[in-house]
Amino acid sequence: MKGNRRIIVVAVAVAVLCAAVVYLPGFVRQQNSDLRVREISLSSDRAPAAGLRIVQLSDLHGKQFGENNTDLLEKIRAQSPDLIVFTGDLIDNPKDVELVLAFMGELVQSAPTLGVFGNHEARTGERSEFKERLEARGVVVLDNEIKDITLANVRVQVLGFDENNLTRRKHLRHLPLLEELEASAGLRIVLSHYPQEYSRSEAASFEPFGFDLMFAGHAHGGQWIIPGIGGLYAPGQGIFPTYYRGLYDNRLVVSPGLGNSHLPLRLNNFPEIIVVDLSP
Repeated sequence: MKGNRRIIVVAVAVAVLCAAVVYLPGFVRQQNSDLRVREISLSSDRAPAAGLRIVQLSDLHGKQFGENNTDLLEKIRAQSPDLIVFTGDLIDNPKDVELVLAFMGELVQSAPTLGVFGNHEARTGERSEFKERLEARGVVVLDNEIKDITLANVRVQVLGFDENNLTRRKHLRHLPLLEELEASAGLRIVLSHYPQEYSRSEAASFEPFGFDLMFAGHAHGGQWIIPGIGGLYAPGQGIFPTYYRGLYDNRLVVSPGLGNSHLPLRLNNFPEIIVVDLSP
């Protein structure tokens, strides 16, 4: 009975949301373009005495908030970040490259900016050139490697995984990197496009390893948030995903992202900038 009731609730919710799409276009525009900031407060023995403010961006998919993303830039700068991380899918197709390069070139002036690519950078065929051009602007793109930086007199190690999660899991290539990060004396951060990597079964899971924070995206916030139930669908996780938006296990931060991809519609799921305040 519970399963049937759940299906009925979902069906009714989807019908209502579909009606909203048809009859309330202004509402739909707001849902997809009203940029929000989600603040998350955490503590860690490894955090700087003065604290650390980290801004996360994910799944921009070439979207603009204001002409040339000026609104997005202003919103990020207003957070006064110590570190900016991005977790993939900055672009959706090759036509987005120049716009995103200009945006990222401005962004890196605000704080050290590090991140990883997602599946869409790989699909465009522009991945290698896009990476080189980002790095020429001072942006750090991590491909299964650890970047060692210093922030507020504290050592911070950022491990970034590339988008090829299937190959990585098959050969367990992530294990030595996670072990190296676990042994670090500094603040330990993991960046991955895919949140489901956190709790894969058996040896493929990131969860057993010691690190302080993991940032991910890809789930698009479950696309449609059904009140009382949660996210409807996420790529790689399917219907009713486990990890779709917010904080999990007090260290996994999943961004609902900023743009859209194949399904150009968000409902009850505003585009978000994530701000993590890490205190000692």
